[in-house]
Amino acid sequence: MNDRLYNIKTVATVDFVGYSAEHRAYIFHNLAIADGREYHLNSEDYFDIGSRAIKTLDKSIHQTHSTAPDYNPAWLDALHGAYRAKGLVVLTFWFATLFAEQIREMHESLPFLELMGEPDAGKSTLIVFLWRLLGRTAWEGFDPSKNTPANRARNLLQVSNMPVVLLEGDRDELTSHSKRFDWEELKPLYNGRGVRGRAAFTRGNETYEPPFRGSIVITQNVAVNASDAVLSRIAHVELTKEHHSVASKLCADRLVNFDVTEVSYFLNLAIASERKTLEIIKKQTQVYDAALLADSNIAMHRIAKTHAQMMASADALAALLEWPAQWLKDVKIEIHAMAVARQKSIAADHPIVADFWETYYYLESNIKNAYGAGLDPDESNSLDHSCDAQIIAINLPHFKKIAEEHRQGGFLSKEYRALLPNSRSHRYLGHKVCRSKLKTASVRCIQFEKPKINPYA
Repeated sequence: MNDRLYNIKTVATVDFVGYSAEHRAYIFHNLAIADGREYHLNSEDYFDIGSRAIKTLDKSIHQTHSTAPDYNPAWLDALHGAYRAKGLVVLTFWFATLFAEQIREMHESLPFLELMGEPDAGKSTLIVFLWRLLGRTAWEGFDPSKNTPANRARNLLQVSNMPVVLLEGDRDELTSHSKRFDWEELKPLYNGRGVRGRAAFTRGNETYEPPFRGSIVITQNVAVNASDAVLSRIAHVELTKEHHSVASKLCADRLVNFDVTEVSYFLNLAIASERKTLEIIKKQTQVYDAALLADSNIAMHRIAKTHAQMMASADALAALLEWPAQWLKDVKIEIHAMAVARQKSIAADHPIVADFWETYYYLESNIKNAYGAGLDPDESNSLDHSCDAQIIAINLPHFKKIAEEHRQGGFLSKEYRALLPNSRSHRYLGHKVCRSKLKTASVRCIQFEKPKINPYA
């Protein structure tokens, strides 16, 4: 048997759909692409790629792959007419995703995309169409808040060099912790690190923690509320109804009517441009990174790098699809504005926190004007219990009482307790008992470092 079976072919398998870094090939169910060349399943249901034999074991992802004669490039004008530069920015990220593994190999990171907008702004229409470019129909994404951690991990691991879309993952701050998705879980995915580890079925200490190979797209009606570390990893696009018109509505209708067989050849075209695309992204990312950091409005290096990768990807996509020069210019202006806005959002407080501080300083100003300088107000007319001039100490029930007396809206107790520790304008020092300058006894206060300049003046 050894004499007869000395050269048996071994078929390698992957448990996902998309790019296999080990084989340097894109493996789908009915199509494989390597070095710009297309391969189809042989009679034994695997791909012969040179000396390599490979197939995917995934059964969840269903794609339709069309051919060059079926391709209708008119979809690009319809997309631009419906969404203008913001639509092209989202398309750019979708395109960059097809090279996620290679980009992470070059830069050790790939940004997340957040597509935010009010209801009926066109988010779902855009995402569903972009999926058709990759051959997927009747699919938008999944809600991480409605999935178990194990199911979320499987969704994240099903694809490589393809996007994973998280729908309406964020709820309000009152949603119980067990039902609310924690955005901090996404941080390691930025660098392609492990999704979810588990113990291997052995007697030893082996563990299994597969890397994340795709990209993250977040789409919802409200902006992500997370730490600076998460927000700096996100490229934020906000769709509004301002661009809506009769012409844009007609373009959106055209976009919806494109069949998957007319547009899915985009996937083949994009992957075939792999070598040229990666050359452009590698070269231009450094150029745009330096340019963004030269802007005094952008201070965080990660924000500059994230948006520089987007700009470089736009250059590559513009070369592939032969964009008009004005389109590319508009996209770069939009991405630059996104970077500046992201830097500002990181420095700013959450809207509920901002409202709290505006109310605090308004009440303090009213008290000072009413009672005059040099006169110590009594407990009913002051908010700050701290004896230290460098610290602000606020007792929330007391704050509520004074706010109601001055008719300052509703008091959001749970929201304040959840969000005030994340205040950016006033450094949080803790929620603890302190000696009050207003009472003879000690009271429990939430304490902050007093800023040198009042940011809400």
